Amino acid sequence: MSRKAEAAALTPPPEVIRLPRTDPDAFRPPAQLLAFIAACNAGDYRSAVEPLEELFFARRNTFHQGLLQYYVALLQLQGGRTRAGRRLLRRCLELLAPYEPWQEGLDVAAIRRHAGAWLRALADGMELDAEELRDRSPAPLRLEICAPPEEA
Repeated sequence: MSRKAEAAALTPPPEVIRLPRTDPDAFRPPAQLLAFIAACNAGDYRSAVEPLEELFFARRNTFHQGLLQYYVALLQLQGGRTRAGRRLLRRCLELLAPYEPWQEGLDVAAIRRHAGAWLRALADGMELDAEELRDRSPAPLRLEICAPPEEA
């Protein structure tokens, strides 16, 4: 291993930060966010993760990390992995809480409500097969870029 590779391997990743509130007047959604929304709304959670990872690794923040946790949870649930899905949903609720009700054009409160509905459908310790999971799952959440609520 070269000295440069060794140094890179020993360098800790940049700290993950909390984003300041998004200024609605200055915000312009990046292409990655729009690609993420399109994939989510198509139910293609696997494709949604890649543009979101690009945003997270470029900016290293808890907002994008929380969204990643949420959509990886949905991907896990699509595959019938309820234990991992439950764990990731809890983490996403925690990470996204400071960003309610609105951040980067997204209704964070709606995302958190949807994650909470999933958790209620996946009562602790309950393991569901794919059919049971489909029957108990909340309706899909449709994402869109929106203005912040009046009280934000």
